[in-house]
Amino acid sequence: MSDDGTNGGTAERKYSCKECGNTYKHRSSLNNHRRFACGKSPSFKCNLCSSTFSRKFSLRRHIQTEACQTSKHDFPKS
Repeated sequence: MSDDGTNGGTAERKYSCKECGNTYKHRSSLNNHRRFACGKSPSFKCNLCSSTFSRKFSLRRHIQTEACQTSKHDFPKS
């Protein structure tokens, strides 16, 4: 990270959430944040480690990449 708080060559994050202040490089990312995350409680929970996620995809990724350090997960295939 440089002295001015930026990450060198990364693009400017010009889209900002008026509710929480998070910033995004793309408008679509901001729209997704507003739809799925901002001001909403995570609705998907790992049965073994109690981690919570806003999106089902994120829970699946958590399980498939073994991010959870507990024993084998059981997750219904849909």
